[in-house]
Amino acid sequence: MIKIYTDGSALARYGHPNDMKGGLGIVFTVDGIIKKKISKGFFPTKTGRMELKAILFALQILDKSQKAIIYSDSMYALNCFLQNRLKKWEFVCWPSELKNTDILIQLLAEYRKFPPSSIRFKHVKGHTGDEFNEIADSLANYKNFSTFEQDLPINVLEEKKIKYEAKKKKSGRDNLCDATEIDIY
Repeated sequence: MIKIYTDGSALARYGHPNDMKGGLGIVFTVDGIIKKKISKGFFPTKTGRMELKAILFALQILDKSQKAIIYSDSMYALNCFLQNRLKKWEFVCWPSELKNTDILIQLLAEYRKFPPSSIRFKHVKGHTGDEFNEIADSLANYKNFSTFEQDLPINVLEEKKIKYEAKKKKSGRDNLCDATEIDIY
């Protein structure tokens, strides 16, 4: 079984709280041997976005027929899966106060490409000496990057609301979210 360690980080320049550079780090291991390492820098961004994006990238890279355990030190990111938050948020049409919706929607779509129970998620305490978590952490350090991709949120939620409004007008229904169209497994 493949074990994947993910981490994300971001840090603002002193005196510039909205000027955050960040990165993600991913370590793929099999039987305790590193098979692949990935790191990428983003700007402007936030730590939570990088934690989520690290898991998203890992899922996108992983062959859909493989089983894997994804380790993260971010309970924010893990609870999207461990507490079924992604499916709950989708069921209530992605609440407007929810942050990082663009990544969350992509995460759920990517996760659903795998057979049920083939991907598991586990928490690893950060900065406690776990070899692969420490490597993922150092890969995510924005200071390692000379170039950064833009990480501007795509307003997927707005696009989704426009589509539902059009359906609502066409069907005459009052509710924006049609629960019969939600695919939860």
